[in-house]
Amino acid sequence: MSSLFGQISGLIGGSGNDPSKLEPFIVKGFSMFDKDGSGSIEGPEVTACVHKVLGMAGISNVPQSAIDSVFARVAGPDKRLDRAEFAALVKQLLGRLQGGQQ
Repeated sequence: MSSLFGQISGLIGGSGNDPSKLEPFIVKGFSMFDKDGSGSIEGPEVTACVHKVLGMAGISNVPQSAIDSVFARVAGPDKRLDRAEFAALVKQLLGRLQGGQQ
């Protein structure tokens, strides 16, 4: 996984605006979150990933209510992210990391 993070860091460094370079990471990231292969990312999948990622950073006391609140805003009324919604979220986050306001 560190290789994936390194490659994403390279995108943030300047080539993240090229959709053809970003697409493979979106596909890989989506498949990492969509554990059940349903074609969407549901709350329990996000919860597991958040706890794993934050655990690697030494953070273990994230209230479930906080995770649920953020996910509800991102996922919308259907309470799931499809690949297009996930792609839009990733692109928006990368844009903010690059200093843009996408």
